[in-house]
Amino acid sequence: MVAGCLLFVGIFVNRDNLYTLARNEDFTDPQYFSLFLVIGLGFLFDITGGLNTYIISTSHKYRLMTMFVMFACVFCVTLNYFLIPIYHGLGAAISYMLTIAGLNFCSWFYIKYRFNMQPFTLKHIWVIVIAVISYFAGAYFWRMPNVFLDILVRSSITATIYISLTYYLKISVDINEKIAGTLKKIDL
Repeated sequence: MVAGCLLFVGIFVNRDNLYTLARNEDFTDPQYFSLFLVIGLGFLFDITGGLNTYIISTSHKYRLMTMFVMFACVFCVTLNYFLIPIYHGLGAAISYMLTIAGLNFCSWFYIKYRFNMQPFTLKHIWVIVIAVISYFAGAYFWRMPNVFLDILVRSSITATIYISLTYYLKISVDINEKIAGTLKKIDL
């Protein structure tokens, strides 16, 4: 989730630069960005709850995962039937996001109920808070005339704040070990 949120925020912060670099004018339509936003949120839901499906799939209740996936397929097709005529591509993206969120919720609920395991902690909330703070830091930084320099500076500011807060709040042991090892190598 940590890496996924950083990537999502990094792209979201640089959306105006991405519009500038887009060769096809169709892709600069804000409608496409809302489509990207919804699909990106769907992927974040999948990254966040992704291990839940593997826990069920490798347990003796693996058949349940097949039922969840079949239900998700029916749910997705039904949502597509109603949403695509109204919202077009955005309707398909909303359908995907809601299907992934529902599938992950069902997996989480089953793991919580059956195995009494809670894969989510307060650190997950902190990752979202850090992502929002990093977004605002990068999004409201002044625009530079050179688009490539703007991408570099804006992304660097966003990533530095995101990684620093992740490190100091000890969100991930793995990330803290990697950063501490890197700092040790460069004698900081």
